[in-house]
Amino acid sequence: MRHPQLGEKLTELKTLIQMLNGKPDYETKMDVKASQLKVSEVELTKSNRAEYIHSLLDAFHSEEGRQFTYDEMVNLVISTTQSFLTILSGPPGTGKTSTAIRLANALHIDGGEGEGAANFLNVAVGRGWVAGRDILGFYNSLKDVYQPSRSGLYQFLRNKDSSDNFLKLVLLDEANLSSVEHYWSDFLGMCDTEGAKRRIDLGIPDIGQRFLEVGPQVRFIATINNDATTEKLSPRLIDRAPIITLSEDVSIEDVSDFVGDCGFNGAIPIAQVNLAFNISSGEADFLPDEQAVLEQVLAILSAPVSKTSSIHISKRKINAIRRYCFVANEVGGMRNRPLDYAIAQHILPAIEGYGAGFRERLVKLEQKLTDLDLNMSRRALKAIIEEGDSYADTYSYF
Repeated sequence: MRHPQLGEKLTELKTLIQMLNGKPDYETKMDVKASQLKVSEVELTKSNRAEYIHSLLDAFHSEEGRQFTYDEMVNLVISTTQSFLTILSGPPGTGKTSTAIRLANALHIDGGEGEGAANFLNVAVGRGWVAGRDILGFYNSLKDVYQPSRSGLYQFLRNKDSSDNFLKLVLLDEANLSSVEHYWSDFLGMCDTEGAKRRIDLGIPDIGQRFLEVGPQVRFIATINNDATTEKLSPRLIDRAPIITLSEDVSIEDVSDFVGDCGFNGAIPIAQVNLAFNISSGEADFLPDEQAVLEQVLAILSAPVSKTSSIHISKRKINAIRRYCFVANEVGGMRNRPLDYAIAQHILPAIEGYGAGFRERLVKLEQKLTDLDLNMSRRALKAIIEEGDSYADTYSYF
């Protein structure tokens, strides 16, 4: 009969032998075989971005699940391309988790049925995660080995092969069961352009293995719920990620009826994706009317109001909105203005306050959004005001 601790004992023996030989084993190989990604026969360029969006919609609609509009798909693709972390929020049953999984499938990076995980990793966040060791692992100085966590993220990021030429997507499912800012702290600085070097100090003495490189092709999608069982997102995290709220209601009239074979039958190299949907803040610019509209919105948020604080929107957020709007306007075809989406997922999540004075600020903002015909943001803000009125004049996006 096999001893239940035999595997653990063999690992300890292997480690001991390696230490005696002066060759500690810091590497942990993937348990699954990564499949070879199928590359699209058609190249993605700036001229066929709209066709690419439609091809993703076709892939989504060929499966069961929430229907997506053209606007929503443009928004999802641009957000996940431009942002290191994208957060999906919404009530239970709105398809947050399935959206990330279906996106990986539509992008042809999930390895295919019966194959390895390839360039998509689904991490189920655990209750009680408090540090990087919970999602990555830790260096065990007693055994002189690096012990990865059960999430598989360490192996996913450590493996380097030809798949690095394509998007590598990580889903943090139920991300706020624990404090994201705590267990994901090693990655938080990578949300900024200054974090482009993207490497994590693992604490391994061997200088060749000490740092974990996080390539520019890596993106995270986090799904969150908002109830008493979850942790609140910190202002630092909100300031670094777009928060896309998936609603339950999708108008059938808005669902794309585009029919046609665009030829995008495989994974797109990350270089092509960045060329099509990414841009630096220095290269991007607002349309003249967008600049004026945003300034009016920011003026209401920052204006002095008696017995309440202002809502500060950082330069980081302004740059993110500029980049988003520039590319979305270039892609074209959206029924809603790109700035409407940008305000809804970059500015409204910063709302947090209480009292009559704060409500007065929000009412002024709602009126301004109505005047500017930013209806999606207006509806979201109206829901915040109505819910706050029911909860002791406390107003919050979440």
